[in-house]
Amino acid sequence: LVAIGGSSRTGIKVATYAGLFTYRAAGNIHMPYLESNPGSDLTNRKVMALHVDTQGMWVGYRSNGLEFESHSGDSFIRFGTKTSERLSSDSISAILTTSKGETLIGTYGGGLDVISPNKEIVFRSGGNLRVILLFETSTGVIWAGTESGLYHYDTTEKTLLRVPIDNLALSVRSAPLFWQMAEAPT
Repeated sequence: LVAIGGSSRTGIKVATYAGLFTYRAAGNIHMPYLESNPGSDLTNRKVMALHVDTQGMWVGYRSNGLEFESHSGDSFIRFGTKTSERLSSDSISAILTTSKGETLIGTYGGGLDVISPNKEIVFRSGGNLRVILLFETSTGVIWAGTESGLYHYDTTEKTLLRVPIDNLALSVRSAPLFWQMAEAPT
């Protein structure tokens, strides 16, 4: 199990390395996504990231890039290193749609890519960053946790900035690894 997403409109989707499943509460059933959505064009294998936003569902794969399917099913877009809107890597590890409507794509080995609401890539951080998590605070601050430390994405300047972390006792690793972030209610 790598991710769970959904909404009251779309139902619950469960992403696994074996593919995407639709969860049906009645009968506690997990049905393969392509069985419950036979018209879908999703690749649906080796899923590593899942994100559902107001427009549709984003599915990231271990080595097959990223796919977007609208909730209505009338729009399907594939993103990868060989598509017209090129990603920096075909290995997708995190997805987040921000409060401003941009969709951030964390890649495993290609850094951070940003897709505009009209589905155009507007930023690539470059480098060899392995992005593990993406998080937006209630005030709109965007964080990217990577295998080489913590970064801040500036949405105005379109830059990814490393956040120095002082006084951190490291044993074997040369940088802190970030897997999860949370914000306490105020």
